[in-house]
Amino acid sequence: MQQIIEEIKQLSGNMNLLYVEDNDGLRENVEKLLSRIFGNVITAENGEDGYNAFVKFKPNILITDINMPKMNGFDMIKKIKASEPECKIIILSAYDDKEYLHSAINLGIFRYLSKPAKVPELVQAIYDSVIDIHKEENRRLFFSQIQTIFNY
Repeated sequence: MQQIIEEIKQLSGNMNLLYVEDNDGLRENVEKLLSRIFGNVITAENGEDGYNAFVKFKPNILITDINMPKMNGFDMIKKIKASEPECKIIILSAYDDKEYLHSAINLGIFRYLSKPAKVPELVQAIYDSVIDIHKEENRRLFFSQIQTIFNY
């Protein structure tokens, strides 16, 4: 797992990660963990603050709870996906019934983890997100270069 953490640190240098959780103690503990894995971690305590932080910092990865005050996670995700469909969203929730899972799939989330999440599972989800972001960036760069070649 240490090798995966080192790769995350290396590959995520210019990326932001936003963690949205309404439970103060859990948010502080997970933030400490995320800060050891990921270079730039931003936190918010509810869906409304999470959306505002998203607009301000434009994170590449969002980890969020579902049931929160002011705006629930699904409503926040809908707003975020409307403006930034490429954002990798990981839901971290105690709710794992089919209705929540179907809603998450329909919103196009990247991963759905049940609370309490195991650290290796969370680290792997972040790693997969970072790798996917790099693949998408390389694909866009490749197609841009191909387009430039064809324009000549």
